[in-house]
Amino acid sequence: MGEPTVGSIDEGPDGTRNVTVSLSLTNTGSRAGVEVVQAHAAEILGSHPAAWRTLRGFTRSEIGTGESAVVDVKVAVQAGTTEVWVGPSADPPALVRVPL
Repeated sequence: MGEPTVGSIDEGPDGTRNVTVSLSLTNTGSRAGVEVVQAHAAEILGSHPAAWRTLRGFTRSEIGTGESAVVDVKVAVQAGTTEVWVGPSADPPALVRVPL
């Protein structure tokens, strides 16, 4: 999984923000495969993030043998400061922080 970047942030009329996170995936295996990228968000309370992350979006991509693809994950988060994390699962060591 490549380094994630923020593609766009759109302010919604109801106070939500729609964030698009882009990242590259490469299939280094000997067979075609499917990768699911999850996006989790945590609100920051004061100077500390909330103790939990909530699944806010995901995308499923089929990638052929030796191929690479850029995927976009759309995340809807509350207005205000939040942290967004992406990865193949909710397991904290697998997640990468996306600076907003």
